Amino acid sequence: MTRWIPCGDTFIVGDVIRWRESVWKQKQSARAKSRMIGERLITAEVLACEGDGWVKLALMHCETTRTEDWLKAMPPDFKAGEHLRRRRGPIGKGRTLSMGRSGRRKRAGAADQKISARRSGKTRFLGFL
Repeated sequence: MTRWIPCGDTFIVGDVIRWRESVWKQKQSARAKSRMIGERLITAEVLACEGDGWVKLALMHCETTRTEDWLKAMPPDFKAGEHLRRRRGPIGKGRTLSMGRSGRRKRAGAADQKISARRSGKTRFLGFL
């Protein structure tokens, strides 16, 4: 059984993360009120962390559920293998979980790489701080 660990928005490249995001009804006009019609449970691997707060992800699994009062058709699910681009902050608010053991080795390797870069005087942004 896979063990998921809460991580918020502190994930790095190579981590497999899972979070929830809302699905909204498309507005009919600019003055119309937004309405939440469901929720997506997304599992994806982090491909890249950009310096401006955006994250590139490779989708592994997506499951959409509708709210009880929404009876119409839902927007189509994302397909496995699709690439997503999301902001780090909203992902962290979606009760983000990180896959347990495999991420620890990658996280330690990324931290070692950052420390050695600082010692050599070559600082690079690795996207996990």
